[in-house]
Amino acid sequence: MRTIRKTTKSQRTPTTEIRGLILDASKRIIEEDGYDAFTIRLLSEKADVSPASIYRHIGDKQAVINALIDDSFQTLREKLLRVTTEDPLQRLYDAGVVYRGHAKASPGIYALLWRWHAGEASEACLAAMTELVRYGQAAGKIRRDDPHLIAWSIWSAVHGFVQFETRPEHDTPVDDDDAAYSFLLRLLIRGVRAPETVSEGTATIADTSRS
Repeated sequence: MRTIRKTTKSQRTPTTEIRGLILDASKRIIEEDGYDAFTIRLLSEKADVSPASIYRHIGDKQAVINALIDDSFQTLREKLLRVTTEDPLQRLYDAGVVYRGHAKASPGIYALLWRWHAGEASEACLAAMTELVRYGQAAGKIRRDDPHLIAWSIWSAVHGFVQFETRPEHDTPVDDDDAAYSFLLRLLIRGVRAPETVSEGTATIADTSRS
């Protein structure tokens, strides 16, 4: 008598697709239910894969969270690399808009980025931001200080704003977050621009966050 073996989803589906299903379901849990609700059992239900498959393709709960963090940083890096505005200062402004948009699109995941050290993924993201600064320095628009330090300083400032904005309490002490963020970006750009160009101001920088 012929025996018919039941084929599981992990046997039918390529590894990359299974991993994608797991990460997509993980994102939904984090955004809809919060980190505290995240368990392998719940993830198994949401992704429609067995717990064993999750452990086999990614690992335990922390491994899944680490994968989400890496994925978010890699996506942000790709978005920053696509900012190719010709004017260096406008490019820096546009990158700030992209950063905020990335965080607001997945605030739950964004909060996780700073809960654990992301290692190479975050460093690659910072490297992309540093290249934006170097581009401005090469054009004579950004001051000749350490580009890595300038990029890190800008990142720290915009992160502080966005972290307040994306908290569940949404406790930014301003009436118009868009206007306040635009003001912050212009303030930062004014601070890092080359001394000989300071008199030019930032009036020519378009507020692309509202476009």
